Amino acid sequence: MLSNLSIIRFSDKYIRSWDEFINYSSNGTFIHTRKFLNYHLNKFNDHSLILKDDKKIVCLFIANQSKQIIYSHEGLTFGGLIIRRNLKSEYVIILLEKILDY
Repeated sequence: MLSNLSIIRFSDKYIRSWDEFINYSSNGTFIHTRKFLNYHLNKFNDHSLILKDDKKIVCLFIANQSKQIIYSHEGLTFGGLIIRRNLKSEYVIILLEKILDY
């Protein structure tokens, strides 16, 4: 698991796979869907990330960028990592490390 991890910056071509992942994640809600997030497009510079392992999404990091700093999205009630169901905590730590390296 996570042997072939890649990080992709969100773009519109991922809208459908993003929202499908939200529906089947362990902690995603309607506020994490692109339809809801697009409400903030004129207020925040989106810098959300998609983390994939062998071409399957395992995690989303909903983020915005201000100057040179990337934040867990400042326009949401809560953000952080949106993770695949049943993902072990040891893998979540690896994902966080990869995001920090990004």
